[in-house]
Amino acid sequence: MIKSQADLKGGSARYRVIAFRDHKEQGCDWLLKPYEFTTDPSVLASQLASLVASGGGDGPEAQIDGLDAARRSTWRQTAKKIVMLITDSPPHGIGEPGDSVPVDHPEGKKTASSDSSRALTLS
Repeated sequence: MIKSQADLKGGSARYRVIAFRDHKEQGCDWLLKPYEFTTDPSVLASQLASLVASGGGDGPEAQIDGLDAARRSTWRQTAKKIVMLITDSPPHGIGEPGDSVPVDHPEGKKTASSDSSRALTLS
């Protein structure tokens, strides 16, 4: 649907998957796994199909780190940016039972509203 809308308006759609798990202190062997942007919806589907939820030593996961990686992506200057967060758990730092904010968790990423100058606009 995104691709067809972009094509209708004379643009082109690019997709990017940024997989996230949790910090090493929670027992995960990786935090972020960013894929390159692609224009091919079948590549996007393959990247999404390869994702497996596993690991983590507590309930919350590193969504804020994933969103921050999306914010820092190499977006085209004129791009309409759409970010979809797909997760099965809350982020670190909002007071969930059993949450332990990792030592390597940057202070600025503890909550989604910590710094409005770095925020993604959600609509």
